Formats: sequence, C-alpha cells, structure tokens
Amino acid sequence: MIGQQIVTILAVAVGAVMSFLGTFTIEERRRKADRSRQWSELQLQAYSKHLMNAQRVVAITRTLVLGLPSEEDSRRIHAELESAHMERNMSVEHVRLLAPPVIVEAAYLLNRSVWQLQDFARGELEWDEQAWRRRYEEFTRNLFGFEKAIRAELEIPGEIPYPPRPPEWFLRKHT
Repeated sequence: MIGQQIVTILAVAVGAVMSFLGTFTIEERRRKADRSRQWSELQLQAYSKHLMNAQRVVAITRTLVLGLPSEEDSRRIHAELESAHMERNMSVEHVRLLAPPVIVEAAYLLNRSVWQLQDFARGELEWDEQAWRRRYEEFTRNLFGFEKAIRAELEIPGEIPYPPRPPEWFLRKHT
C-alpha cells in the first residue's frame, strides 16, 4: 500500500517537473522570438531613417550645386543642409549600434559618397560636370549596396533592381 502511494507521488512529481520544464522551454522560445522581432523592427527603423537622411542630404546638395539659388536662398539652403547633415550623422550612429559589421561598412561607404557630393556644395571643388556625375553614380551604387545589405540581413526575399540612371536634366547644372 505505501509502496503504491510512493510510486503515485513520484509519478505526480515527475509529471509536474516535466510539465514545468516544457512550459518553461516554450515560454523561453516565445520570449526570444519576441526579442528578435523587436530587434528587427529597431534595426529596420534605424536603417530606413539613415537611408532617408542620406537621400535628403544629397537632394539638398543637388539643389545647391545644380540649381543656382539666389544668395538669400543659398544661405537658407546651406542651413538646411547643415541640419540634414547632422541628422544623417546621428542616424549613422544608430546604425552602428544596431547593425552587424557588413551593414556598418555599407553605411560608411554610403556616407563617404554623400560627403564627396557635399564637397561641391561646400565650395571645396570647382564645378566639373563629369566629376559630379561620377560621384553621383558612386552615391547611387553605395545606396543600392546599403539597401541590398539591409535586405540580406533582415532576410527579405527577392532581388531589387538596380536604380535606373537619372535623366540628363537631373544631373546637369541649371544656367
């Protein structure tokens, strides 16, 4: 009689331990999946913000370099460029904190090509249409490289096409 009670008690105890371990394992997996999802969302936000900031800096730079703004407009646009430049600097820091090395390297290449375009806006380079075109094409390559690295890291399926060349008027200085 006592032997059967001991066996029953042991069976209940083993069942309780097994149930606890099973529940614990399932909950731990769920927590890890939730953290991974949150991490991916943070990464995507940081990457997207940096992409937008880099493109904004280049758009403002293009306006300064190609648009021939008035002196008053030029001062306003330079201030806007400085603000956009600071936002891009901050956004790359978020990328550095959240991204694996391959994406950080792609972000650095993108930043370098943005800086090289800004050389024209800062007056560090004399206007040369061919140099502008080469630097703009390098920016496009590095932007595409950053996008591809992000998609690979986040395991987004499918290939994206290389961006088309901009129309001639887009790269030509307005006179």
